[in-house]
Amino acid sequence: MDVCSYMISSKMDLMINKNNIYAQEFAEWMQKWARVKEMSQADIARSTKLSRQTINTIWNGRSRPLPENCRLIANALTRPEQDALEAAGRGSIKL
Repeated sequence: MDVCSYMISSKMDLMINKNNIYAQEFAEWMQKWARVKEMSQADIARSTKLSRQTINTIWNGRSRPLPENCRLIANALTRPEQDALEAAGRGSIKL
């Protein structure tokens, strides 16, 4: 592997790792507030109009939510949108 390919590969690995970390952080945030609000994944899916599969993927930390999904989930859990964006590592995005 040449130096350029190695650098690109390393940068992609860092990006993937960053997304995985934020996906897990958001999952923990969402689970915490769902417990407080006594909401199930199905309740969140109904409230957000996102599919149950999408909610499950986010819930289990397998996917970092898009900013719009952060907003929808925050509203379902009656939490500030900015809190959800920050939990997903998207804190600088204003909706």
